[in-house]
Amino acid sequence: MKSKILVVDDEKNMCETIEAILCQQEEYDVAVCHDAKTGLRMVQSDAIDTVITDVRMPGMDGITFLSEMKKNHPSIPVIMITAYGNMKSAVDALKRGAFDYLAKPFDPDELLLSVKKALEYENLILENRSLRSELSSHFRLVDIVEGSKIMRDLKNIIAKAAPTDSIVLIEGESGVGKELVAHSLHYHSHRAGFPFVAVNCAAFTETLLESELFGYEKGAFTGAQKQNKGKFEIADRGTLYLDEIGDMSINLQAKILRVLQDQTFFRVGGTDPVRVNVRILVATNKNLKERIKKEMFREDLYYRINVMNIKVPPLRERKDDIVPLAQHLVKGMKKKFPDRECFEISEKYLNHFKNYHWPGNVRELENLIERAFIMNDESVFLSILDNPQDELSSRDETRDYTEAVDAFRKMFIWNALQKTHWRVGKAAEVLGMSRHALRYQMESLGIKEN
Repeated sequence: MKSKILVVDDEKNMCETIEAILCQQEEYDVAVCHDAKTGLRMVQSDAIDTVITDVRMPGMDGITFLSEMKKNHPSIPVIMITAYGNMKSAVDALKRGAFDYLAKPFDPDELLLSVKKALEYENLILENRSLRSELSSHFRLVDIVEGSKIMRDLKNIIAKAAPTDSIVLIEGESGVGKELVAHSLHYHSHRAGFPFVAVNCAAFTETLLESELFGYEKGAFTGAQKQNKGKFEIADRGTLYLDEIGDMSINLQAKILRVLQDQTFFRVGGTDPVRVNVRILVATNKNLKERIKKEMFREDLYYRINVMNIKVPPLRERKDDIVPLAQHLVKGMKKKFPDRECFEISEKYLNHFKNYHWPGNVRELENLIERAFIMNDESVFLSILDNPQDELSSRDETRDYTEAVDAFRKMFIWNALQKTHWRVGKAAEVLGMSRHALRYQMESLGIKEN
């Protein structure tokens, strides 16, 4: 499909010249009008990709035309041209949202290059908008599964906290969905059209994390060959999500505290303050109060980030969510694996899901379902049925020697059955016992044959 370019200029000769230059490119469809009011109507009624307009025109001038057009069509790039080129009018046009500014007489190649860049810019804007829209659709509150009262209450808290700019501390074990909560807070806020930037504080050393967050100046350290923006600057007007803040060093915590107080910081090696407008969301799987006692986390920072507190419970504490969550994940997997459209989880396995304790939480459930889709085989779910490893890892210290030995035997036999796909004869060979002896052991230990 050709890109449509609108030329607005009261000089007919200039319109013809621009049209002739642009029509050299087969991918351009050029429309022309000779006054700004007509130009506004054409932008309103037609799918215009880029506008080229004169600055000085009778009636509505080009600057006013630009301002009026941007009210309803902010993403359409506008290239300003004039025979009275001066820095003041150029700066004024750029401040009001012009993409580029060319002075007459201009070189045809200069015009073509400007139009090409303008179209690339528009495509980038539309692509980003589409991606943000797609992302936001994944993090709608209605998509947070709520089989339990716990999750209904959680959604209510998110709905109340999202429209504010308050700092939110999200607590919960690994895999419970803390980042999903953070995304939902962002995409239901007035900052949704701006970046959501996530940083895992546990993934960097102290020095690297400081550079990652605040950026650095050229020459700040060996290898710093140019200025680099940090995540705080990249997230400007949007949301910065600091995951696993409990793993951040004490020294860096002090610098974070200063940023939270006035949203101003210095790049590494810099002397000029950088000011940003960022909403902060933080998350941790650590007990921050315990870390404060051990002098591993600053108490003043804790109270600064603990404005709103959202605790995401582990999956084992919300059994009512497991089945609807599994069914929700199956729907998502069908989009990812369209050739598995008929795949469903049988009632048998869904019942076992409710009895499993899910040490890896939602992430474990999602990974297990994805593995089943990849293999196109429900037997993948056998890995969590009557898993004796749960018994072996039990922290109940009152268990006697005999119970501990039985738990180990159960795990040993169960693993052999798993590896041989529950072929009892083959498992007996692996274990070095007869089939009869293995069946006796299975019966005595309560291992049911699948």
